[in-house]
Amino acid sequence: MNVNRPTSGQRTKRSIANCKLRMKVGRGQWAAGHPEGTRRRETASGFIHPSAKAGNKLPAPKRLSGFTLIELLVTIAIISILAGITLGAIRYARHAAAEAKTKATIAKLNDLVMRRYESYRTRRVPITIPQSIQQSTTYPRQAALLRYCALLDLMRMEMPERTYDIINGPLGLGQLTNPWTARPAFSQMFYQKYTQNNPKMNYVAAKYLYMWISMTYPEAMEQFDQNEIADLDRDGWPVFIDGWGNPIMFLRWAPGFLPSIDPKTNCDTEVQTGDAINDHDPFDSRRICPSNYRLIPLIYSPGPDQAGHDPKNDKKYGIMATSQNPDGTEYNAYYGVDPSVNTIDDLNPYAKLPTVYGDILVGSPSKNPSDPAVNRLDNIHNHRIEQQ
Repeated sequence: MNVNRPTSGQRTKRSIANCKLRMKVGRGQWAAGHPEGTRRRETASGFIHPSAKAGNKLPAPKRLSGFTLIELLVTIAIISILAGITLGAIRYARHAAAEAKTKATIAKLNDLVMRRYESYRTRRVPITIPQSIQQSTTYPRQAALLRYCALLDLMRMEMPERTYDIINGPLGLGQLTNPWTARPAFSQMFYQKYTQNNPKMNYVAAKYLYMWISMTYPEAMEQFDQNEIADLDRDGWPVFIDGWGNPIMFLRWAPGFLPSIDPKTNCDTEVQTGDAINDHDPFDSRRICPSNYRLIPLIYSPGPDQAGHDPKNDKKYGIMATSQNPDGTEYNAYYGVDPSVNTIDDLNPYAKLPTVYGDILVGSPSKNPSDPAVNRLDNIHNHRIEQQ
């Protein structure tokens, strides 16, 4: 048993003394026995705070937690900067993905188009040359010219880019009004499809590109994903689309699409030189037309500057095509006549077209104010080697 433990009477006396001391402090008296004479404070309940020991003051009340206005503004600014960086990265990633998708689609189309185009070098021409020409002293030259013109006409019928190519069968070759033995089978198929369902006259070159690719190489359509094909105006005539949803256009011959030191007229081509001497048209093997240079079909997208634009408007590529009358209709004739190269009506790819903007070569930078030539600067096309 602890002998120092206070008895119950001692505890009672001590409690009474403490109560008297508290009463004195409550009345503003000094705490008895305080060495510094410091006045002790008590809580609202009348009791001395447990931490109010000798020489110490009561702790200040706790401050409520929260943000100041400056802290809040700084936080918002940081979040805005991070969001801007993130959104910029997302936009860049989307742009890069759309560009890569467009290049991949054009590369696949280029393989198919060039496979068809190169086949005409050894293509048999189904025409009959009259005996009068065969017995002529100039027969080799005339036969070469007829073959060259017949090849151009085959390309027109089997690689159509406009309605004129589809509804018109074989053309007369100079003085030979009907030298063909038969209309080509593919040309008949295209004409039949056209008569069954006439397309709307929006971006017809893109519609006809899809038509002749899908009908000429049906097995090759498996390499195209569904997001590369769309029926934009729901007329039953699908088109190949780029990464931004715009139709991929096609020009079988684009003689005006040439390199130039002038940035206003430069078309950024690496495969078409315009040099008739050193890069002559390979289909004119005997150089019957000395001014003709090698042509490469042009497959092109308007690029990222047309993202979000109405894809039904085909006047935004920055290139003069064959369907750029002011009212959007096609020209009545496809190509003009140029007697200087001794060729025939509608089969001279190098003839200039008469337009409201002057006589121009197909594929030249646009002179249409509603479609300035600057629109072509970011075009994605198959004339760049890295995209072939």
